[in-house]
Amino acid sequence: MLPAWIKTSSAILLILLILRAFLLKFFMNKKIIIQDENMENIFKIPDMNCKHCVMSIQNEIKKVSGVKKIDISLSDKLVNVIGEYNRNEVIIAIRNAGYSIKKINYWQNRMNLKILHKISYGLYIISSKKDSKINGQIANTVFQITSEPPTIAVSINKQNLTHEFIQESKIFTISIISQNTQMKLIGNFGFKSGRDFDKFSDVIYKISKKGVPIIMEIVLVI
Repeated sequence: MLPAWIKTSSAILLILLILRAFLLKFFMNKKIIIQDENMENIFKIPDMNCKHCVMSIQNEIKKVSGVKKIDISLSDKLVNVIGEYNRNEVIIAIRNAGYSIKKINYWQNRMNLKILHKISYGLYIISSKKDSKINGQIANTVFQITSEPPTIAVSINKQNLTHEFIQESKIFTISIISQNTQMKLIGNFGFKSGRDFDKFSDVIYKISKKGVPIIMEIVLVI
């Protein structure tokens, strides 16, 4: 005859197995709808050609629960839907209106682009040289990649003269602008082109051992 504790344990285990089987069956048969929060989808509607098309699509999308805002560009044939809704329901609504969807901008679905406005940036002057000429420009994208060896990345527009100088010399300096920097200095390097104007004409600077300008009016230089 089995001890009482074994009988009790067996009964509890049997109950747990029955409960697990019941829950699995319940959730497998249940239709689960995943609803994205603060979603922003852009739909490309190639056959949206008139104001009547706009109204038809808009009226159908409004029926979808959770839709907060609908922006439609007839010229671009784009429908931007914002809110807390199920994307598949919006797709069905557009098709119910009689229109096909060519493309959905999925990358934008997963993030709120307004968050990008919250990212903080520094302000820097990137300087370089080409032969005997020097130039610099304002940039807001400088970041450390590794500490050993110390590696720093800078983002420069390829159309800018400073990019041309860096590409030629493979050398540049980074001047970190302080909050107290005068707007005249920022204007010199941010709103004028080195092709038309000597940006260093009224600036206190020195030339490094490698021939690159170092601005002395700045707090820190890399």
